[in-house]
Amino acid sequence: FTVPRKFGTPIVIGVTFLIGLPSAISVTILRNQDFVWGFALMISGIMFQLLVIKYGAFGPFKMRSLITMALTIGPLTIVTMIIIVVVAPIEAIGLLVWWGYEIISSTSDAPSGERWFDYGVETFMTVIT
Repeated sequence: FTVPRKFGTPIVIGVTFLIGLPSAISVTILRNQDFVWGFALMISGIMFQLLVIKYGAFGPFKMRSLITMALTIGPLTIVTMIIIVVVAPIEAIGLLVWWGYEIISSTSDAPSGERWFDYGVETFMTVIT
């Protein structure tokens, strides 16, 4: 945008402050977004893992990673690839299953509108639809 730093920095700080102000005043303002995106980040992580596995964790992905990141993270060893292909997906699926079980079991006795199968601010149904 060709804005000088001495003007751009205060503008960015001010806009960031104003955007964050509603959630600082009232925690419930962004409660739904926090709940949904907490789940969405888990799904995003699983999708990236599946992309790496499908694209070829031991083929093109490894070669591109070695070329672009070898100087900063070092070579990708067989242990690293096993973690990417086996351990991380198991952990991600376990985390999603645990999260689903936790949200369903903790809201089974909740009043109407807050149970896992109702559409509400922090319900399982809101996240999956």
